[in-house]
Amino acid sequence: MSNAFFALLFMTVLVSLAVILPRILFNNTVSGLRSSIGFIMVRYSYSNNTLKLEITNHYSSPIMLTKIIIGNETYLFSKTILPENTARISIPYNVTGKVLDTKITYIVDGQEKTVWKRLFIQ
Repeated sequence: MSNAFFALLFMTVLVSLAVILPRILFNNTVSGLRSSIGFIMVRYSYSNNTLKLEITNHYSSPIMLTKIIIGNETYLFSKTILPENTARISIPYNVTGKVLDTKITYIVDGQEKTVWKRLFIQ
């Protein structure tokens, strides 16, 4: 009888570990195993002291736009872009004849990603 009891106890501990261990290792969710494949496309134009960005989501999941850094200025966002949709953002920016390095930060499937874009303003 005691052998059957210990075998049942051992199996219960194994099943519990099989359920709990992935949740601990993968950020408290089993869905942390999802891997996102895709990209964002960034287009821009500049006119009348306004920088216009078009950001298109080519992931199969929605993305959350969190931050855009243009030159030395930081703009914080909380904008969701659905798959195969485009967000249009207008930023007042007074500059001509410069090259601006732009950093766009977004979150997809719980992972933060960054894209660098060099803007040529004429």
